[in-house]
Amino acid sequence: MRAGQGLALSLRINNTSWLEYAGVNFGTGAKSVAARMASALSGTNLGTINFRLDSLTATPFASVTVNGTGGWQNWVTSPTVNTSPAPSGTHTLYVTFASPQSGDFVNVNWYLFTLS
Repeated sequence: MRAGQGLALSLRINNTSWLEYAGVNFGTGAKSVAARMASALSGTNLGTINFRLDSLTATPFASVTVNGTGGWQNWVTSPTVNTSPAPSGTHTLYVTFASPQSGDFVNVNWYLFTLS
């Protein structure tokens, strides 16, 4: 799931935002994920980007921490996070966002799964 370099996949995401992708094929397994994001808020641990299979309420198989980057267009790539369990086969992917922030806390440019 990659948008063009510098183009936001989703602008100014808040705690109630979520994205759905039907028919995502993880092949024999996705062992890790990284996300390219930006946030004008300052600080660390502003929230998380959570990856779920087949349901908005499923237990996340991976979560990426959101930290401040100094601007809504100051993009950084997160450290790679291992998946557990590693998703395989074809699923509907739900990307949900959690944060104690009352408003927008992140822009997402892309996320990249590393296949086994």
